[in-house]
Amino acid sequence: MYRHHSFEEKLNIVTKIQHGIPLGRLACEYNLDRKMVREWLRKYELYGESGLQKQGNVKATYEIKREAALLFLDKGLPLSDIALRYGVSRAQLRK
Repeated sequence: MYRHHSFEEKLNIVTKIQHGIPLGRLACEYNLDRKMVREWLRKYELYGESGLQKQGNVKATYEIKREAALLFLDKGLPLSDIALRYGVSRAQLRK
């Protein structure tokens, strides 16, 4: 079962990673999914502390999907990075 993580918990984990503690070790220690922790780290690197706060979902418009497809196909950017850039879910972009 998924449990929600507070802003403070996310910031604590990201800060520890930035101070040299391996992501994998922290994920194991706190029983967290590594992909989720990597996403927290990417959001923090892109947006700072505000990237770790709960965000409302953005509906992927046709234009966003078109731009995302071009970034994916032409530039080879990972879908997870594109989703972060536009603030939409990967599932919306896969459609």
